[in-house]
Amino acid sequence: MNNKKSLVPERKQGPQNEIQGSQNGEIIIYNPAETVRIEVLFERETVWLTQSQLGLLFGVDRTVIVRHIGNIYRTGELDEASTCAKIAQVQTEGNRLVERIQNYYN
Repeated sequence: MNNKKSLVPERKQGPQNEIQGSQNGEIIIYNPAETVRIEVLFERETVWLTQSQLGLLFGVDRTVIVRHIGNIYRTGELDEASTCAKIAQVQTEGNRLVERIQNYYN
């Protein structure tokens, strides 16, 4: 079952866009200069975001995210089949329902 959750990065004192955590399996917390609120898909303890949501979260243009994700898959750092889900989004436009396939990343 898909649940929408709100993702609000934790704010701490420190430099803008600071990343805190370690390489020892701990969670890394991203701290943007501003508070960002994003509704995300949450399924089986996994958070899924679109390219646009990732751009908003990290304060960069969506094209930066597209390029970065492309580099990650091209170098084999992550497996696309394991980290990308194609999910249909249905919305009303005028008098008709329109379905678009949207890539979500975990």
